[in-house]
Amino acid sequence: MSSTNIPPPFILPSDEQYNGTNWQPFKIKVRAVAKQRGTLGYLDGTISRPTTITGVTLTGGTYWGSTNPSQEEWDQRDNWTQGLITLNVKNPIGLGVNLTSTAHQTYKSISDVKDKVSDLVCITAEEELMVIRYIDGADMEEHISNLRLAWMKVNDQGAAISDTKFRMIILKSMPKPWLTFVGTLYSEATSQGVINRLVAYSHLSTSLNTPNPAAQMQALITTAQGRQPRNSHLKCVNTNCSRLGHLIDKCFRKGGGMEGHLQTPPKTRVGSSPVVPLLPCPIPTSTLPSRPDLCRLQRKS
Repeated sequence: MSSTNIPPPFILPSDEQYNGTNWQPFKIKVRAVAKQRGTLGYLDGTISRPTTITGVTLTGGTYWGSTNPSQEEWDQRDNWTQGLITLNVKNPIGLGVNLTSTAHQTYKSISDVKDKVSDLVCITAEEELMVIRYIDGADMEEHISNLRLAWMKVNDQGAAISDTKFRMIILKSMPKPWLTFVGTLYSEATSQGVINRLVAYSHLSTSLNTPNPAAQMQALITTAQGRQPRNSHLKCVNTNCSRLGHLIDKCFRKGGGMEGHLQTPPKTRVGSSPVVPLLPCPIPTSTLPSRPDLCRLQRKS
């Protein structure tokens, strides 16, 4: 890249600019852009300003990634790199950003504070990682992104959480109704293997429009509860009944305390079939006395 072809300023979206609390994602983006433009050495301070004029002019000068720029080229590229930081900080003065020195000093004024390793910050960062939980129905990829960002943050503070331990943290972040599916993931040796299967299952569930394990479990519980009769802890001991929901003294079947009584039909749900009440059995006519027998009984009385 010629020195005359100055790249335009790189401006992040407002919600991605540094605000004092999002240093890790901001640092990743800024360093990636500086590396692509060939100015990472200005950011880290590894490319020093020449002390003597080399005779190289801006016209037809060295490319931006050169480690031997002229003084003019160095000033130009250092200013661009400094703007990469200052133009993407929402409140540089309020956040204590150095605006009057080199790009390296500007970057260092933030990194010295945010990247400083301390036991207290390490403990806090590790706690933030451990409490991240997946919520049923949420975006699985966003959940994984939050875990990875927190993992990087805690390791930057010196925690040294290995991939093996991070794999277990991912599994632990899943809710209890997912335990059956999570149990099939312990054979995966790396965190990436676990992530691939979780994301694949999430996409498959969405494409098939099927509920996730938590929703399926809740549906089964709701269905089972809906089938339970009232007073399900009561059981009739009548050998002709043996049903749940009442005792023998309230049983309308033969041998029960309410045998022969009219059973009040229960309220029916909308759309359900009406319940036919149990009527008392009629007495067979063959057991009734004949009319002459009734006359004899009346005379005797």
